[in-house]
Amino acid sequence: NEGMLFVFEDRVYHGEEAINLLAILSSSSTFFGWLNRRILSNRTAARLIYPALKLGRRATLRLRGRSLIPADLERR
Repeated sequence: NEGMLFVFEDRVYHGEEAINLLAILSSSSTFFGWLNRRILSNRTAARLIYPALKLGRRATLRLRGRSLIPADLERR
């Protein structure tokens, strides 16, 4: 619930580092993939956009009547 987590080659990436690396590794074969890679592969852009993405996730969950991941699942 505190942000995105991505594990790649035995290293843990969190937050804007995670979306930046995912963008770098993503395919640009679709428009969304191309746009994602084009914007978020830039570290500064990823750092600036990440808080809005995190807020968007929480807003989407709330609108859909869903809750955040329960705390007891986070410890597993």
